[in-house]
Amino acid sequence: MELFLLLLQIPLLIFIIKYIRKLHSDPLFVNAYYYLLSFKVTAGLVLGVLYFSYYKGEGDTVYYFHSFDFLSKAFYSNWEEYMKLIFLGEVSLGLKDGPMFFLDLRAYTFVRIISPIYILSGSNYWICSIYLSIFSFSGLWILSNSLIKLYKLKPLAVLISFFIFPSVVFWSSGIIKESLIIGVMCIIITIVLNLANHKKKMIALRIFVFVIFSCILFYIKFYYFAVLFSVLTPYALIKYFTYNVGFLKKYEFYSLSFFLLSLLFMAFIASYSYPLLHFNKIFGALYLNYSITLEHSSILNSYTFEGLSSDPVSFLSHIPKALFYGLFSPFLWQCKSVITMVNGIENTILLILFITFLLTNFRKEKLVKIDIEVISLVVYVATLAIFMAFASPNWGSLVRYKVGYLPFFLLLILNNNPAIIQLEKMFSFLNRSEKKS
Repeated sequence: MELFLLLLQIPLLIFIIKYIRKLHSDPLFVNAYYYLLSFKVTAGLVLGVLYFSYYKGEGDTVYYFHSFDFLSKAFYSNWEEYMKLIFLGEVSLGLKDGPMFFLDLRAYTFVRIISPIYILSGSNYWICSIYLSIFSFSGLWILSNSLIKLYKLKPLAVLISFFIFPSVVFWSSGIIKESLIIGVMCIIITIVLNLANHKKKMIALRIFVFVIFSCILFYIKFYYFAVLFSVLTPYALIKYFTYNVGFLKKYEFYSLSFFLLSLLFMAFIASYSYPLLHFNKIFGALYLNYSITLEHSSILNSYTFEGLSSDPVSFLSHIPKALFYGLFSPFLWQCKSVITMVNGIENTILLILFITFLLTNFRKEKLVKIDIEVISLVVYVATLAIFMAFASPNWGSLVRYKVGYLPFFLLLILNNNPAIIQLEKMFSFLNRSEKKS
């Protein structure tokens, strides 16, 4: 059976790859498709090599592999018990000693979701890695197409933000939770944005995908779920009703006021979506995670917030530093290995691009009108950046967790950046329409 599934991979992958290419209409993206997809898939394979070789078999992706392998053998020996575990969560005595039960609940959920894909891939880690990389890529591919169509964004800015910036590509590829979550998030955002802008109706299939993907996001990354829906819901409501409510369209002040009030209301609702997000628990949970991470991190690979405690006031005083760290760290002088040096170089470039963006866009004549799209992006990026910096004071972990908001931060600072104008001139040949074969 495994041999048959392995032989099935080539035609199946060819079909999937050719189909995904058709989901974008911008010439720049279509012409660069195979290069971008190859970069993405290679990143996922390199991630596996890195953890199996450089980190000597330690890390999430290796633990997932052992769990998938165990479940794959269980599938072939007793498929009924396997199906009960995957779809109903019922565990037989023969499966209770499996390695997936030593993972936390979110990782366990990830294992249950990906295990069928692992079996479909012929129980091969590397082929499964390719599938996850392609899924992550397809989510970004579909969202990028909608963003360019709906908001007339510069294609090159979207291309760099989603498909070229190394940290974004690497940490959303291969067999890690982020690969699944980035694909899921992008599909959710695409569905909501198209509905909000009256481009597509919520047919049964989209409703089904939206509900399933929202559940996956909630169970695996509940904090992404809370922040994303706290921002996305008010934005979608404003955009949707602006078409029909006259005064919202005519008076932007009312639109902005309604958006901000809705944002606060959704933040309140989101605090009840998960026990650890309650206002009376969130700071204690953050501090506990902060302390545990520091305890398991070396001095060279961690950072601290002096005087931080579970007191909310303590967190408030450290927000500026947390925001800065969440967006631009680690810096070059904080990098103690070759791998983190790459992140240091990236963050230096990121900081330069951010400063260029500020100098170009934050002038008096440009501050008169700030779109709710920009406000939504700023709130989403800033909230997650602060949250991640507090929760995981480890440079390695922070770099990985940034992938949930880094592509959107890049999009924010690149779309109206002079650097993009210069790059567009340099690579204008890529923007030609594809020649018909």
